Amino acid sequence: MTFSCIRLSELISLFCAFCPVLTVFPIVGRGFSISLFAATLPIAEVILVNFPVGDEKCYPTLVLALMSAAVEIAYLMTSMEVRLLYLLLDLLVLAIVAIRFHERYFCVRRLFRAIDFWNVMLFISRLMLLAILNVQKAVVLAVVGNPLGMYVLTVVGAFTYAFLLYCSRTGHFIMIGERKEKELRALMKAYSESASAPRDPEKMKNSKESELMLRVYRVMEEDRPYLDETFSIHNLASMVYTNKTTLSKAINTASGMNFCQFVNDYRIIYAIELMEKEPKLKVFELSERSGFHNQVTFGMAFKMKMGITPGEYSLLKRSQQLCVPVSSVPDE
Repeated sequence: MTFSCIRLSELISLFCAFCPVLTVFPIVGRGFSISLFAATLPIAEVILVNFPVGDEKCYPTLVLALMSAAVEIAYLMTSMEVRLLYLLLDLLVLAIVAIRFHERYFCVRRLFRAIDFWNVMLFISRLMLLAILNVQKAVVLAVVGNPLGMYVLTVVGAFTYAFLLYCSRTGHFIMIGERKEKELRALMKAYSESASAPRDPEKMKNSKESELMLRVYRVMEEDRPYLDETFSIHNLASMVYTNKTTLSKAINTASGMNFCQFVNDYRIIYAIELMEKEPKLKVFELSERSGFHNQVTFGMAFKMKMGITPGEYSLLKRSQQLCVPVSSVPDE
């Protein structure tokens, strides 16, 4: 059903892109002109930009496509001005974005997943593309009546539409490099795998590893060495009387995390405790006092674990709209 809905929306988008061809028939009110494409291509582009991303439902896109096509046909068959055409289109887009916003932010999950971070990036990328299309429409309005300008915009619009059609087919709507995208996907995969991994040292098959992890948890909770930003796996191995390799394996078996993720987990929990005690602390102060190297690393680690930024968490906490998830560190 989802596949057919998306394909139908894509076909409607193609119809909107080539709809001005219908003006060659006398029944259509407007006479055929290449410049008509400059005015109507943004409609087809808007449909592609609003394709569902992540776990979004597909029906809002289909509704937008159908209503956009209806508005375009009305424009071609009547004396409607371009300004009114774009106003109606913007109202439709506003309604769809409101629906997407409701899906993304008001239906808050109790447990945030790493994939939610990716979906939010896709949502933000869509808003960026919509802003670019608004600039394109503004230029169309500025050059209405100038044949040369409209021809140029028709060519630009055709290339833009082809690019967005390619994006909709490949799913690459995020405006970042391929290398950076791979890094983000790998980071999310690591956090997703850690969420389903065993986290109880008592359930570990190797009793020596279980005893080692009990010592690790005791040191981390009582001494809080993670508050030192230079804290390393060598330091922890020395504190629990073992070597780096054995410790790394035990942490991965017990928590499903690597050492950096394991330490950052403690740091984020500590940062949340600081927010509870001192709600007026700024993000960079939380970062420094929690043991992170810099504010950027803190922000990324916090959002990957909690699903929102430290600033957003603080605001939501104050309004009592967010339940603090149970710590992943087991009780002794």
